Amino acid sequence: MEIEEELQESEGLQEYIETEPTPGATEEIGEVSGDARMSTRSFAWIVGSYVLKKTEAFYVEESRSIEVYVSITPSNKQVRAGIIGLDGTKRYILVTGSGVHTFLVKHTGDHRVFVENTNGISVEAGGSYTIR
Repeated sequence: MEIEEELQESEGLQEYIETEPTPGATEEIGEVSGDARMSTRSFAWIVGSYVLKKTEAFYVEESRSIEVYVSITPSNKQVRAGIIGLDGTKRYILVTGSGVHTFLVKHTGDHRVFVENTNGISVEAGGSYTIR
């Protein structure tokens, strides 16, 4: 599995890039609330152990951004939260408790927001994403 690290200086957060699926992880589609025509949508998911839960694909143009906010319960567990691009590349931050990050869209096309749980127990993930 190839992981690349990229420092986002404006926010001081480490952004990670993965070009291959996480071995052993199951992928699921999670429901989101809010009108699909609105720029902000929210989610409240139970993310099982070794599960990547993601939104349906949505279209975003290059040079726009997607701000992702996520809050995790139990708050001492760490998850990956971020976006998946058209080619399947994952860009994410590591979140313990809660976190927010703005991802610059590098390619026009379909994207998804995701939360990936690599813990041995399920977590609750609530949050939102905004296209700017």
